[in-house]
Amino acid sequence: MHVIANSDSDEDQILKLKVRDAVLNEGEEIFDGSLTSANAEKLLIPQKERLEETAREVIRKNGFDYDVRLEIGKDFFSTRTYDDRITLPAGEYEAVRVIIGEGKGKNWWCVMFPPMCLPAAESSDDAELQDILSE
Repeated sequence: MHVIANSDSDEDQILKLKVRDAVLNEGEEIFDGSLTSANAEKLLIPQKERLEETAREVIRKNGFDYDVRLEIGKDFFSTRTYDDRITLPAGEYEAVRVIIGEGKGKNWWCVMFPPMCLPAAESSDDAELQDILSE
């Protein structure tokens, strides 16, 4: 899963984390470990509009008028190391992307198969916000 900010501005990066939290919370029954690469589209498509609307509400409540879209499909990823424990080789993977506005900012990502998004979101908040605010 990728949540991609509108830009790299501090405000957009903080907004990205708020959108991430809201989407993961709203889709808790989807992101609870039952999502697999085989059933991702089947489970997410019926929830797509609801998750996008949740993201839009967060964006509006924070004073922005960005659009947001949720995309599901294969995407190419370079080699990634996850939480300093798991290295994923470069290749094409099934992905869920929440794209805020122009989607030109840094992204937050997590591994969905197996489910690692909720623990990653919970543990990264303080460190990532501290990094943003200290720049």
